[in-house]
Amino acid sequence: MKSTKFMFALSVVATSASLLLSSCNMLNNEINNLGQNNNGNSGNQSGYVDQGIVFNPSKTYGTMTDNDGNVYKTITIGNQTWMAENLRTTHYRNGDQIASSSKISDWQMAGMDTISSKSNGLQCIYEDASTPGKWGRLYNWYAATDARGIAPKGWHVPTNKEWRTLYDYANSHCSKPSDSQSVGGYLCCTKEWDASYPNDNGSGFTALPAGHKFPFMPKAPYQNLYNYANRGQETVYWSTVTVPLNSPLTFSILDLKAYGVTGVYVSPEVADAPQDGYSIRLIKD
Repeated sequence: MKSTKFMFALSVVATSASLLLSSCNMLNNEINNLGQNNNGNSGNQSGYVDQGIVFNPSKTYGTMTDNDGNVYKTITIGNQTWMAENLRTTHYRNGDQIASSSKISDWQMAGMDTISSKSNGLQCIYEDASTPGKWGRLYNWYAATDARGIAPKGWHVPTNKEWRTLYDYANSHCSKPSDSQSVGGYLCCTKEWDASYPNDNGSGFTALPAGHKFPFMPKAPYQNLYNYANRGQETVYWSTVTVPLNSPLTFSILDLKAYGVTGVYVSPEVADAPQDGYSIRLIKD
């Protein structure tokens, strides 16, 4: 009798151990699968957080991850692959933090210190909001071109030639080639811009009118451009190229009816002050 009870107890223990081991294996497999689903830039948008941006539903988007771990949608246009959202990282590739400041004086003085170049790069959020959201962050040119790399491995801030390639592609594929409004509409998101111009975002680039930061007082009649200005009306993206006067080139898409510019105007060759705060779109290597 005692032997029978002993054997029954051993059987229960063995069965319980087997069930426990099976449960542990299932749990480990689930954890491993979860880790695999959240690693890498596989294009499955794992880890992607919706910022409320309206993309072109007929396009196929991939994903990329910045130095902070933020995940963005990407779009292939011609033979180029671009971010389809504005950058919002706060770190360089090596882990160093990009200085954050909303003070106009800090932005004005950036670049003046020729000894400590690490203090030159700055970033901020438009009108000092708590989060960048769909608009991304605004960066000065020193942050955009810092040797530590604002872009993650495999990506970079575009050159003027690369912006020109995008512009030329948009010009040849929009509904009205050589028409600045049509080119701009092909690149711009269908929401957020001045409603008087119906963008189609045919490229999937999804340019957002994120505005800018001007730390220097413009001449009359543009004083209201001082500090933060033109959200909903303009976006400007940094290029890594400078002109002979050491002013960096930018790619601008703007709709400024208040100043006599009608519709959307696209210019890939505008020189600006390196202390200005603009958006960044990265391009794949």
